[in-house]
Amino acid sequence: MSSLKKIAEWIGGVGVSPGFIAFNAHCWFAAFMVSWLVNAGVNPVIVAIGAALLAWIKEFWYDMRYEPGQTIEDSALDFVGYSAGIIIGMIAGIRA
Repeated sequence: MSSLKKIAEWIGGVGVSPGFIAFNAHCWFAAFMVSWLVNAGVNPVIVAIGAALLAWIKEFWYDMRYEPGQTIEDSALDFVGYSAGIIIGMIAGIRA
């Protein structure tokens, strides 16, 4: 099988993978909440630091202890999703 075909098959399967769905769910939730808080007048630095801290605690303390079957890789992927959402939310909130 050619490498181009392998890449095309991988891209086609990404949209249905649980990791892709989890990443997007965490990303867009964080983006909405952060942009909403920044637009509400909360200091953007406090919002960014607070959101990142809450995401870290939720993923690496709470989920690792209380979510059955959670692995460090799952928590890391979820945290990266939150981080991407924080960045998107900050850009959207500050530009609005």
